[in-house]
Amino acid sequence: DDEGGAAGADADDDDAREAAALERLSSMPMDALLLEALLNALHTSLSDDKLWPMDAADVYQKHMQPAKPPTVPMDAKKSSHKQVAKFFKAQQKAKLLLTKEHKGDIKVVGVDRGHALYTAHTPSWPIARKAGAGGGGGGGGNVHASGG
Repeated sequence: DDEGGAAGADADDDDAREAAALERLSSMPMDALLLEALLNALHTSLSDDKLWPMDAADVYQKHMQPAKPPTVPMDAKKSSHKQVAKFFKAQQKAKLLLTKEHKGDIKVVGVDRGHALYTAHTPSWPIARKAGAGGGGGGGGNVHASGG
């Protein structure tokens, strides 16, 4: 019975996958990193279509930023888009996102989950830890207790 050994190996495997993802993401051009973070978020924290509509700024700050390693800086100003709004407009033009603009504010109102970019994407961050593997729990994040 080597249950304990298997869990330890899984944790090592997770660490190796995390290191590989970190290396790949930190060497990406900014445009690719923005898209990668968006796709990661769409597969993880934004996987529920009941969350739409949402301000593009919130998608960027609350979902895309955590969808890449904290040590990898992501700044739309350093991309070819130059602005978060232009990045979202480009994703609307590519038909990945459905957005609405009102008085300069962009809201994401939906996502095409049948889009080739979405269907071909496997989230690279956060690393999905195998059940039973060692390693600490994740950060608290936005946990709200519902009081009566």
